[in-house]
This record gives sequence, structure tokens and C-alpha cells, in this order.
Amino acid sequence: NGMLKEQLERIEKLEQLLGINQDNEDKVSDMTKTSDNKIQNCIPNPTSGATEIQFNTDLKAETVVLNVIDMQGQTIVSVPIVIKGESTETVQLGAYAAGIYTIELYVDGIKCDTKKVVKIK
Repeated sequence: NGMLKEQLERIEKLEQLLGINQDNEDKVSDMTKTSDNKIQNCIPNPTSGATEIQFNTDLKAETVVLNVIDMQGQTIVSVPIVIKGESTETVQLGAYAAGIYTIELYVDGIKCDTKKVVKIK
């Protein structure tokens, strides 16, 4: 018991030194809830050209970005999102090779969700 108490006190001191408090932890956990920051759908999927990405983000989010990643792991499209909450964004894939692409949703620098989109000829 004495050892556990000592460890808890040391953790609290470290948190104070690092500027970590319960309020900050709550904000981080609120922002990363997958229920708040989620790609709902990509329509059509598969697609030969454009796909509409339907997604939802926390209204308190500061930065939201949708990235399209190719089969080699390269970001081929990056779209900053201005409207928070429920939104849609159309991404053009017509110029890219047939294959499977990954849509990534980043909220405040944290990857919150991904979906696959199949690009056909």
C-alpha cells in the first residue's frame, strides 16, 4: 500500500511537470471518439471516377482532413475540410489506376477512421 501510494504521488508530480490535467485528457478522449469522427460511406463503391465520401466530425474539431492513399501507401489526394459535423466531400479518382484506395479521416492530427474504395476501369 505504501509503495502504491508513493507511485501515485510520483505520477501526479510528473503530470504536473508535463502540464497534464484531467481536463486535457477529457478533451483528447472526446476528440478521438470514433462515434464522433467517422466515415459513414463512400458512394459509389466501386467507382470508375468520382466517389462521394460521407463523414461526421466533432463540431469542436479544429482541423479535419480527408486523405486518399494509393496501394503503395502514398497520399494522392489531401482535402482540408472546413464544415464540421455531418458533411460530404467528392473525390475524383478517374485519373488513377484501378485498384483499392484507402480513405483516411484525420481530426486534429489523429487518424480517426478509414474506409476502402475500389477504383475500377
